[in-house]
Order: sequence, then C-alpha cells, then structure tokens
Amino acid sequence: MSLRELLKDKLQEEKHLIAQAIVSQNKNIKVVLLKKNKLAGEKRTAEFEILIGDRTTTIHKENDCLFNVDIARTYFSGKLYFERSRIAGEVKDGEDILVLFCGVGPFLIWTGSFSKPSPHPAETRRHSPFLYLQEGL
Repeated sequence: MSLRELLKDKLQEEKHLIAQAIVSQNKNIKVVLLKKNKLAGEKRTAEFEILIGDRTTTIHKENDCLFNVDIARTYFSGKLYFERSRIAGEVKDGEDILVLFCGVGPFLIWTGSFSKPSPHPAETRRHSPFLYLQEGL
C-alpha cells in the first residue's frame, strides 16, 4: 500500500505531521508533495498538494545527467532509467536521432551525454516540458 493510499483513508488528518517527520529526518528534502490522483489525460500529469515547501519543481539527477522537472506540469518517470540507459547505448557517434514527444528531454540528454549524435531534433506538442528541456541542454 502506498503512502498516498494510507493517507487517503486513515491518516489524512495527519498528513502535515507526517510530512514534517519526513523533512526532520532528511535534511536535503525541502518539499513534500501529496499526489492527489493518478497520471491522466493527454498531458499525463497528476495533481499534487504541497504539504511542505512552495514548488513542484526539482532537478532529477541520473548518472551525470540533470533534468529540470516540474512534476505538476510535465510527465517524467525516474522508473525509466534502465530504458534511457539502454537506448543511449544504442546511439552511435554521428547518428541522426529524432525523439517525438520528448517532454523534458531525458532520452536526448542521456544520448548527448554518452555519445556524439548529430544535433538533437526534438518534437513535443506542449510548450511547458520543452522549456524544461531547453534548461537541461
């Protein structure tokens, strides 16, 4: 059972106390969010309640790559780490690549960090994730 499910049913009244306990035990954590629903819609985003802090943005670190992410406005999954690594390993120096629906650009940033492909073309239907991609590059 996830923390969200526990909070949803039995601990909703204690959510701020739990968030404070998390922060007190982990000095590097500045923001605690409660995910209100599952990913949904064309944008594959979810709603979050800010329990501690004042933002939904973060910098996700993966190997030597940094991704600027606003999890309330863009889709990003750290669980796809292995897939990003596998795809980046397949790209050869000088190879042309095109990433459709690039989002914040995790595949582009990975391939650019571990090989020397041609300049990365990217395509996305949404402006918000693309701004985070530009910051990451």
